[in-house]
Amino acid sequence: MKKIILSSAFALATLVLFSFNNPRSTKAVETFTVTAQKSKVDFTGSKKSDFHTGYFPVKSGSVKVDGGKLVGGSFVVDVAGMKVTDGAGDKLAGHLSTADFFDVAKFGEATFNISSVKYTTAEKATLTGSIATIGGEALEKSSSPNLGTALAGKVAGLYIDTGNGAPGADNPAIRVRGTNTFNNSSALIVIDGIPNRAGGLARINPADIESISVLKDASAAIYGARAANGVILITTKRGKKGDAQVKITSNYGWQNFTTVPDMLEGAEYMDLVNLLNVYKLPTNEWTAANAVRGQPFTRPNGEVLNPTYSTDRIQNTAAGTDLWNYPDTDWMEEVQRKNAPTTRQNVQVSGGNDDVTYLASFGFLRQDVNFKNAPKGFTQYDLRLNLDAKINDFLSMDVGLYSRQEENLTSTNAPANVFNDLVRQYPWFPAYWPTGEYGPDIENGNNPAIRVTDSPGYNNRSTNFVQSNIGINLKVPGVDGLLIRGNVSYDKMNFDQKLWQRPWELYTWDGINKDSSGLTAAQRGPGDPSLTQDHTTLTDITATVNASYEKEVGDHYFKVLGGITREESEQSFMRAYKRFFLSNDLDQLSFGGQDGQFSQGTGYEIARLNYYGRINYTYKEKYLFEALFRYDGSYLFPEDTRYGFFPGASAGWVVSEENFFKDNVSFLDYFKLKGSWGQLGNDNVAPFQFLASYGFSATSLGGVYTTAYETKVPNPSITWETQTSSNIGFDLRAVNNRLSFGFEYFRNCSR
Repeated sequence: MKKIILSSAFALATLVLFSFNNPRSTKAVETFTVTAQKSKVDFTGSKKSDFHTGYFPVKSGSVKVDGGKLVGGSFVVDVAGMKVTDGAGDKLAGHLSTADFFDVAKFGEATFNISSVKYTTAEKATLTGSIATIGGEALEKSSSPNLGTALAGKVAGLYIDTGNGAPGADNPAIRVRGTNTFNNSSALIVIDGIPNRAGGLARINPADIESISVLKDASAAIYGARAANGVILITTKRGKKGDAQVKITSNYGWQNFTTVPDMLEGAEYMDLVNLLNVYKLPTNEWTAANAVRGQPFTRPNGEVLNPTYSTDRIQNTAAGTDLWNYPDTDWMEEVQRKNAPTTRQNVQVSGGNDDVTYLASFGFLRQDVNFKNAPKGFTQYDLRLNLDAKINDFLSMDVGLYSRQEENLTSTNAPANVFNDLVRQYPWFPAYWPTGEYGPDIENGNNPAIRVTDSPGYNNRSTNFVQSNIGINLKVPGVDGLLIRGNVSYDKMNFDQKLWQRPWELYTWDGINKDSSGLTAAQRGPGDPSLTQDHTTLTDITATVNASYEKEVGDHYFKVLGGITREESEQSFMRAYKRFFLSNDLDQLSFGGQDGQFSQGTGYEIARLNYYGRINYTYKEKYLFEALFRYDGSYLFPEDTRYGFFPGASAGWVVSEENFFKDNVSFLDYFKLKGSWGQLGNDNVAPFQFLASYGFSATSLGGVYTTAYETKVPNPSITWETQTSSNIGFDLRAVNNRLSFGFEYFRNCSR
């Protein structure tokens, strides 16, 4: 009989602690008892072409903790209670219970002892920089359709400016510890190790996020140019070994304006105007004038003052029975759409085996506009595929593919402008006449009721992102701890905009006929239709090669990292414009006239070449040191000033690991002092300032001559902006590590 060989490596999945066996002592190792009903040992059994998963319940057990770290433990495992969690179910469990495998009749229990523990990855305790991390679960549960705004309030020192809140145009400005550099002050977004990917983080599907880390101090220097304002590291989810898992999530919500002013009714507004007129008079006339407010008032000198709005008009407006002569419009109520729906759906499939793991995700997002009769708003589709493959014991690779399509159809009037217009309208102007036609002209045709619709045209913006990266990892044979990694990414973005503007009609009432016959249409807006189309293409290529070596010798641990990165970016822009279309409904360039048409285009290429290195050293996990550098070159600067050197250093002291602290401070579980200093470069300035630029003009001197002239004087000394960051603070934990607190003082300055 062919047997399935079970893996001997068991993973302790859930250890729930509920009691203390020993009173707390700063000198003694603490022992915690597990909750057996909620604890288990997961296993994976594999053969050449297949594998199975399951778990053993835990009957009893305890763990030993020293200074917040696991140092030992022992568990009694219920082998007879084995469960198989994949499709094989009870049939396989019964088979594995026989004498051919576990022989649970004889060996119903097993003891699992933790004799030693070795941490193979850096813990937060060994970090000296100012770093905050957010798990993807917290972001996925957020009701916000925008990942940027979902971060608001979750990280100290992270400033989120949500902008105007319009669907598809609500990409927030994200700043770390304020504004630190000239021109661009936004944090650098790094997604799966690739910096400054087009599209940023705002529209990333939250279901794809494993974690987000925010680097707030000099530790960001390792990411070089554009990192002077902090770095936001985004790690997307990867597949895990096991049967295919399907996860479906659906969110539905409503969006409203955060704050809407409470508008006065027409009668209230008119009465307020009359009252203000009263207070323009001498104080000795206030009482008498106020008593007849809304009626003519005779002053002591015999002068008769007529009210701006008569009592009859105010009363008729308040009655609301004659909307032709006495309209009363709540502009917010007429135009605002309350509870605009927002929906997001996501389907995620993941799984794999010992050699290949995968994760595929498909997402859909729809955001409607908060205005009545507005175009459809914002729609997004996104697709992500992450693959990890083990080629052999030394070589592995990872692949990431991502695509996103955004469609945003809105009116020609920006939502911010619409909102400004709403609060400026008089309530006695109707948005619509009682017959349904749009109301009269208001400030050059700017009736908000029609300006939020597609009657004046539309603004259709479409953006497509295609992003890919492939990484190769080599564990150098014969040199334990030496890893070489190469990574190449290729990103492409296409943006198209179609702005169609056409005249619209508003209606004026003759004051007599209270039906459509009394309304006269008048054309407003542009005299004839016009169409503007834009197309932008952005291509980014990033190639990185680095090597790292880590070694632990006794109480000493060190890690060295060095690498080189080359970035290339190319952008092109084209615009075409036409007017004099045959019809208000023909929105294609080919139907426009020849007069007034124009086209234009621009393009540029930039590149960066960066060298970087970092050294980490830890002694007994209580004395921590890190040094790093960047040597960055940017083709935005002339050769003499193209490269900049930017160093940084940080240190930490885990005071709680010292004997004098353990002996005397019992109310704190952990206490660390830390500080950092570093310089970061910024090349986000107007490009190619070291080159002269020229324009052309027509000059009439006895004839028309086209001449060139210098539009910009070159600056051959232009170079990197340097931002210097310093930081000092501490971290502490108390109440058995359940309560954490951090304090930091920082100073950033640029030159």
